[in-house]
Amino acid sequence: MNKKVILLLTAVLLTGCAGSQAETDNSSDKTSNIVRDRTVAQTEDEPPEVIDLPEYSGKYAFGYVPGHFFMDIRDTDCLYHRLDEFDQKIYRCIVDAVNHTNYLEYGARMYVAHTEVDRFNNDFWFVYECMTNDHPELFDYELNEQDGLYPISIEFIPSDKSAYWYAVVKPNMVIEDFYERIYQLDEAAEDFLDTLDLSNGEYDIMLQIHDKLIDETSVNYDPDVEHEDDTKLGAYTALVGNINGEKKGVCNNYTKACGYLLKKCGITYAPKYGGLGYDTDYEKAYYAACRESGDHIWVMAELDGKWYETDVLWDDDDNYSSDPYRYFCLSSYEMVMVYDEENEKWIVHMPANDVNQDYSRYDSMKRMTDILPIAE
Repeated sequence: MNKKVILLLTAVLLTGCAGSQAETDNSSDKTSNIVRDRTVAQTEDEPPEVIDLPEYSGKYAFGYVPGHFFMDIRDTDCLYHRLDEFDQKIYRCIVDAVNHTNYLEYGARMYVAHTEVDRFNNDFWFVYECMTNDHPELFDYELNEQDGLYPISIEFIPSDKSAYWYAVVKPNMVIEDFYERIYQLDEAAEDFLDTLDLSNGEYDIMLQIHDKLIDETSVNYDPDVEHEDDTKLGAYTALVGNINGEKKGVCNNYTKACGYLLKKCGITYAPKYGGLGYDTDYEKAYYAACRESGDHIWVMAELDGKWYETDVLWDDDDNYSSDPYRYFCLSSYEMVMVYDEENEKWIVHMPANDVNQDYSRYDSMKRMTDILPIAE
C-alpha cells in the first residue's frame, strides 16, 4: 500500500461539516410559502490550488473549491439526518470528494482510529448509497455493479499518528458532461414546477407532482439496447429525456424524479426499496414480494408533518391499475395490503428484507429501510 498521498485542496479550508455555500436562489414564489431550492453547478478552467491540510487528531477536516462547490447537506436529506455521528462524518467526506468530481488527484480524508477501520470499511458503501439517494441529481454516482468501476474510491493509509489511519476518499473516474447534465436536470425541474400551483399544502404539491409526472413520463419496462443506459440515469431520464428526448423510465427513474422535485420544494423525501408481489392468494403475493426484495423502489415523503408512501410508476401503468391513485399517499400498512378488485389480486409492496445474497446493494437497501420512518 502506498504510504504517501497527494491531497489537492482549496484556498478555503474548513473543519467539521462547514463549507462554502453554493450559489442558491432561495427566493419564495409570491403565491407560495414553499421555498424553491435551486442548486447550481459551476466550473472553472483551473484546478484547485494545492495547500496544506492541518492535522486534527480524530476529527474530520476538508476543503472546498470556490466555484466548484455545487452540493451541500440540506434539511431535506432524510437519510443523512438518520445516520449516527460516525456515519454522518463518512457522508460528509464522500460529499467533499463528490464536490471535486473529475479532479482525480484530489483526496478528501478523515482520521479513523485503528479500532474503527473495519467499521468504516463496512459502513462506507451503505453511507455512499444514502448520499446518492438523498441527492437524486447525482445519478452519475449511482452504483452499477456490472461496470466494475465506481466513481468514488476509498483507501486506508497510515498516518503520522500511531493510533489513526487516513481514510482517503477520492474521485475515481472522469464523468463526461457531469456539470452540464446537472444544469439540465435543474432547469427541467424548474420548468416542471413553474407550471404548478405551490400555494397550498405539501400534500397538494405532492398530488400535482404525481399527476404531472404521469402525464409527461411513460413507462419503459423493456428498453431496447440503445436505451439500456438511459434507465440508469434516475431523475434525468424522467425529467430531461433519453438520447431521443423521450421521457421514459422504470421505477428508479420515476422515484428519483419525484424525489428531486419534492426536495426542490423543500419537502423531505426518501426512497423505499423492496419487492413486489402480485397474486390472487395474499400469502403467495407476500412471499413473492419477499423474494424480489430490492428489485423495486418507490417514494416516501413527509407531507404536512405526516409520512406517506407512493408508487408513481404503478399509478402510471395501465397494465396494473386503472386507478391512477391506487398507490398514492398510502400508509406502510396499506402498501402491503392493496387489493386490486378489477383483477381480483393482491398487490404487496414489501420493504427490503434480509435476503440470501453475497454483499450487494441489498444489504444497503435493508439498512436504509431500517432507518426510515414509518408511514402511518
